[in-house]
Amino acid sequence: RRMWWRQRKSFAARHRVVMPDLPGHGLSETPTDPHAYAEDVFADDLVALLDRLDIGKAAFVGFSMGAGIALNLAVRHPERVSALVLAGVGSGSENPWTLARTADEWVQVLRRDGLAAFARKLMRSALFRHYARQHPHGRRHIHRLIRQHSPEGLDAVLMHLLARRKPVYRRAHPLGRMRIPTLALLGQLDWPCRKSTRFVAASIPGARLVEFEGVGHFVPLEAPAEFDAAVLDFLDRALDPKAA
Repeated sequence: RRMWWRQRKSFAARHRVVMPDLPGHGLSETPTDPHAYAEDVFADDLVALLDRLDIGKAAFVGFSMGAGIALNLAVRHPERVSALVLAGVGSGSENPWTLARTADEWVQVLRRDGLAAFARKLMRSALFRHYARQHPHGRRHIHRLIRQHSPEGLDAVLMHLLARRKPVYRRAHPLGRMRIPTLALLGQLDWPCRKSTRFVAASIPGARLVEFEGVGHFVPLEAPAEFDAAVLDFLDRALDPKAA
């Protein structure tokens, strides 16, 4: 939830906002069953949350790994998704061994050296480096984001979710069948996610792609005003039956 602190107020002024902590994140529990972290299980968990809140359909806004989860939910439960916003969509891995090896390296640092060392390693990675170096509060905010997780939760998410994500490039067929209004957002300096985000935008019929110049992976934090404006304008159009 802390990831979206800049957006909460502006989004809530025009929409009902629900900001869940998924299993292994924030204040939610950390299941010991590895299968609890499968993308399909997360999608079903979110649908169960909609049911509990008596929400028939919702617009889903996801960033980074959350964008992959939102995308999978839209493929798995399209009838529950009124609109989709995907920022910095990760690729999964064209070579599953690559992603698994990276996740294992991060987990070993976490287990051996703790959360602070893990955060420092993340800040040297291609995903985090631009935000950490170019923004005055980037390093401090990354540390806060990491500290909201338990070591056990991070360990489980890395090993059982991140390392096993389905390559997005294998989704071309289901994406081509989607009829959900979709906005894809990309920082032009987000090198790890450029190809995959553009692929998703090109694969979903009618999807719109907005790229932010001089921005890295953390679009909601690096360009919050521009991000909010793009998302809210899109939702106004996507959710208004009178919109052209």
